[in-house]
Amino acid sequence: NLPLIIPNIFTPNHDEKKDLFIIQNLTEKGSLKIFDRWGNLVYKASPYLNNWSGKTNKGALLSEGTYYYIIEAINETITGHFSLIK
Repeated sequence: NLPLIIPNIFTPNHDEKKDLFIIQNLTEKGSLKIFDRWGNLVYKASPYLNNWSGKTNKGALLSEGTYYYIIEAINETITGHFSLIK
């Protein structure tokens, strides 16, 4: 398996650059959870299809800031953070 490449900056501002949160080399069975700085779950998808555009599962746009992720792939769990910039 190839290592996952996870963005550290995400800019969902419709300029066609980093508008989606793309995790390179994520398999079909991978999942994604996004948390705000207070630890609230704001987005989750399983399987994750590289199609998150910076909205909560209820459709609300997230504000700029630091967010945290948990990615569960076939044989690993990866945690980290990224900056959402508009």
